[in-house]
Order: sequence, then structure tokens, then C-alpha cells
Amino acid sequence: MLHKSAKVLYTRAISRSEIMQRYPINTAQVVSIGYDEDALVLEIEFTGSRVYQYDKVPETVFEELMTSKTVETVIQQNVNPRYSARPV
Repeated sequence: MLHKSAKVLYTRAISRSEIMQRYPINTAQVVSIGYDEDALVLEIEFTGSRVYQYDKVPETVFEELMTSKTVETVIQQNVNPRYSARPV
């Protein structure tokens, strides 16, 4: 799991009772990444303020993204082909 001292970029309500925290990534294409472990929802903010949520994503995928030096590659190879995305 993500280290408790990790900086939170900001929080955004994903419903009336839930909050999505996104953490800064700041690569060429990705600004921030968040994860709701109860709902298994991964949220990625891309450059240009595009935000997408992916459903039924295991926590291990989020952890891989947060520790990877090649975030875009993980998204292209492990997220996009396996999980449906919807714009937020």
C-alpha cells in the first residue's frame, strides 16, 4: 500500500459518502493517480485536465503505478487493455 507520508495532490468527492484522493505523479502524460480500495476504482488525471476512472481494478495495479518509473507503459500495457474507462 502507499506510504502514509505520500503527498496528496487533492481530494475529490466521488459520491456523497466517498472521497477519492489523488497523488501527484507528474510524468509527461500523467498528473495524478488515485484509488478507492473499497470500490476498486482507479482514477487517473492526464495532462490537459482529462480524468478517467477504471472499474474493478485490483489494488496491486494501483501499487504498481505508484512505484513504477514508467507509469505510461503500465497504463498502456496493464490498465487500458484490461479495464473499462469512463471520463469524469
